[in-house]
Amino acid sequence: MAGKALGEDLLTKAIAFERQTRDFYADFANKVKNRQSIKKMVQLAKDENRHAQLLMKRLKKLYKKDFDEGAEKPPKRHKFQIAESAIHDKADVLEIVSVGILFENGSIKNYEDLLDQTTDDEDVKLLSELIKFEIGHKKALQKEYDRITKVGSFFETGITSSDVPHLTF
Repeated sequence: MAGKALGEDLLTKAIAFERQTRDFYADFANKVKNRQSIKKMVQLAKDENRHAQLLMKRLKKLYKKDFDEGAEKPPKRHKFQIAESAIHDKADVLEIVSVGILFENGSIKNYEDLLDQTTDDEDVKLLSELIKFEIGHKKALQKEYDRITKVGSFFETGITSSDVPHLTF
């Protein structure tokens, strides 16, 4: 049964946030020097891209509009860029993974809030799925945090840009 659907503005903001989180993980994958972390961050970036695609599909279905990439302006409070010089040691990596956990907490909260604003069955199903994905991401990041804290030497020598899978979005 159709009910009150998500508004165009809410969907657009959710898409922008997913894309920003995707870019954060892709940026981290390009700068960290640990193959396991690279692999995890690349997978998270791909997942966030799929989430954005699902939301864009919903936007198109409801409002017959494509996502306007030129108008994408995620909230400044969520903007976080990793400087080249930011990753010096394991503590830096742990801090960045912690930021990823904060992003996932934010996504979970945002989608729970959006659930309160819709009664449309398709929206409820989509948001419920996204919440499950984000909870899975949070758990994966917590596991990565724990793994990093336990390893003796975190940084690997000889890792080049060719070790980071090319991400095309």
